[in-house]
Amino acid sequence: MNVQTPLARAGVLSVWALVTLFLARPGGILGKSARDSTDYAETVIPIFDPSVINRLVDQMKRDAENIALPPGYVYWKDIIAKVTAYEPSELSCPGTADGKTSLGDNAWHLDGVAADPVAIPYRTVVWIPEVGLREVDDTGSAMRRAWKEAGVYHLDLRMTYPHEARRWGVKLLPVRLYRLASTPGEAVAGKESVPR
Repeated sequence: MNVQTPLARAGVLSVWALVTLFLARPGGILGKSARDSTDYAETVIPIFDPSVINRLVDQMKRDAENIALPPGYVYWKDIIAKVTAYEPSELSCPGTADGKTSLGDNAWHLDGVAADPVAIPYRTVVWIPEVGLREVDDTGSAMRRAWKEAGVYHLDLRMTYPHEARRWGVKLLPVRLYRLASTPGEAVAGKESVPR
């Protein structure tokens, strides 16, 4: 069975090329430093075709047009993010699985996502293709390392079972971010400023 990412289906990357891309970045955001790799000099970093990326972002914008945001949120920006998955038991989160997110929310409610709060602040609402709306209410070392060492946005979705998280795998997806409005007037005006 050949499992591919959305970019691979669009003719850009295979899963192996995606893993190679992330391992080859400084700091090796999949947990292994590229400097530790014996074949680092032979690693090929694929170059994204901007037209394919633009096509994926345009599709995301069309899909996100009709979502119902929670009150008080406004469009912030669109990003390309590494999206992985986990389930909040001791199996996936050894030593830290207490049933709570880093904000104290119930980790078994699947309406949240983990991110580096420096890159994407807590309580930001994200719209992820194939998933829908989630709120940033958790973090993890992999998300913080991805941003700090490589400047990569990394989101980690909560799932109910480990096999669901494994099935999700690693995907590189366009993601839309919404932040809380600073003022009530901004919330009303923000609805008109979403790029189409």
